[in-house]
Amino acid sequence: MRKLYLALGLIILFAACGDSKKTEETSAVTYKKDIDSITLTQQQLKGVNVKFAQFTPRIIKPIIHANGVIKLMPESKAEVSSHISGKVERIFVREGMFVQKNQVLFSISSFDVLELQNEYVSAKNETEFQLVEFERQAALKKRNMGVLADYQATKSKYQSAVIKEKTLKQKLEIIGIDTKLFSDLTNPNIQKTLDIKAPFSGYINKLNVHAGSLVQTETILAEIIDPTQLQAEVYVYEKDAEYLQEGLPVTLNFVQKGISPITGKVLFVSRALDPENKTITLHVQFSLPKNEEIHADMNLKAVITGLSNNKPSMAIPSTTIYDDGDNKYIFVTMNPEANQVGMKKFRVEILNEDEGYTVIKSIQKLPENCWIADNNVLAVEAERKKYE
Repeated sequence: MRKLYLALGLIILFAACGDSKKTEETSAVTYKKDIDSITLTQQQLKGVNVKFAQFTPRIIKPIIHANGVIKLMPESKAEVSSHISGKVERIFVREGMFVQKNQVLFSISSFDVLELQNEYVSAKNETEFQLVEFERQAALKKRNMGVLADYQATKSKYQSAVIKEKTLKQKLEIIGIDTKLFSDLTNPNIQKTLDIKAPFSGYINKLNVHAGSLVQTETILAEIIDPTQLQAEVYVYEKDAEYLQEGLPVTLNFVQKGISPITGKVLFVSRALDPENKTITLHVQFSLPKNEEIHADMNLKAVITGLSNNKPSMAIPSTTIYDDGDNKYIFVTMNPEANQVGMKKFRVEILNEDEGYTVIKSIQKLPENCWIADNNVLAVEAERKKYE
């Protein structure tokens, strides 16, 4: 009889142990224990303020991060040259100096300048002479006294003289010589030097000549920049091209410390892809802030709010993602309300994101209807590392 009682007791004991083990498995850890798993109690989760979230459909306006650089506007940089070859007689400016529009920068002496003025005076005299002869032939023709051939020849010569005078006048005006100086043909005011003037107000960025330098028409004498006319060139990878268009807002953050972020908008989107970097260039317009030193060639980081495709995507809060510097991870559970919550770490890739939500792709298949640790996943990762 004692043997029978002993056998019954052992059966009851094993049954109780089996039930206890089953209860523990169903209420505690969902995943098998491995290096990427962690189990925390509700008290531990509450202590580090970890909550749980699920995938929800959202229309994502992607936030695009890109690098860029400050550039001068095309019309805010000028290379100063001479339309006439000659020799530099005087230089009136220095590098770094501010100059006003039409301020004289250089004085150049040139035989070509003298010859051009001489040709203009001769052409002007010829035009006046041909005008008198044309008017005389016209008067004779009107009285039927002249020869038609003479009238036509005189008219042709007069028209040719007018065209030549106007052409030479335009040449003088291009190089900056006022033709009013030749209003008195008996005593024309011939200039022996040519003044080279600033095309707009700005700063002398480079001086490439010195007194006595011989210059040709292709010689760059100086470079002037207007630092108030700036734009940002932002380089966006081709994968984000579908989210771009003119008019999008852009936040520009400068690498140099002490410069506050500024807001601009996309003025133009380049339609050509850089074959080396696989990027598209955005030309971003912005207003210069007061009391901020912003110069060309400064590096920056841009944040662009892209276009939405108006199709909902399954997204999770951005606060659910843990970034270790090399990869991004989430912690997944199937029962966030259990007394002991078992979580497993999954590596993910970012497909799209906006302010607050992210569309991801998991490297491993995620279970359906899972929950993701949210709000303080760094604390979960720190706890997991204790058991590595």
